[in-house]
Amino acid sequence: MRSEKASHLYLPAKYATIENIVSYSVPEPNTGCYLWLRGANGDGYSCFTAFYRTIRAARAICILQYNLDPEGDWVAMHTCDTPLCVNPQHLRVGTVDENNADRDRKNRNAKGMRNGVHTQHNTKLTVNDVHEIRKLLAAGVYQADIARKFNVNQTTISEIHRKKTWAHV
Repeated sequence: MRSEKASHLYLPAKYATIENIVSYSVPEPNTGCYLWLRGANGDGYSCFTAFYRTIRAARAICILQYNLDPEGDWVAMHTCDTPLCVNPQHLRVGTVDENNADRDRKNRNAKGMRNGVHTQHNTKLTVNDVHEIRKLLAAGVYQADIARKFNVNQTTISEIHRKKTWAHV
């Protein structure tokens, strides 16, 4: 656990209470979410800067609400699945594994066309390519030959075969 002094060092006065943090949001009438009006990180999660450090607003609320260690090995989970939500009633504490399982159970993980890498054209393969690759593998075609055909590394074909990548296809 942390000392009371640590919480004051961790959060500046304007973010020192849940009410203060929530005051930088606007209620969304259909979902009950309080949508954060300040900054967001690259993943779209509400955040602010304090003491030269970026802090997720939902994490700050959990620190205050549950008296948690700011450096603890825990995550703030959104039951509403809205990254900008700072409604304390929509937040719970969990582990990374619990958060990942929740994401998978709700089918919210980025894959295929929803994967940012694919939409930035950094991938050479499409879903149709992967289907064809799997058919070729099933027919006994060598991975190296398939890799040449699709202009990718043999390792890429191996990972598709072992479902380390493109497992959703």
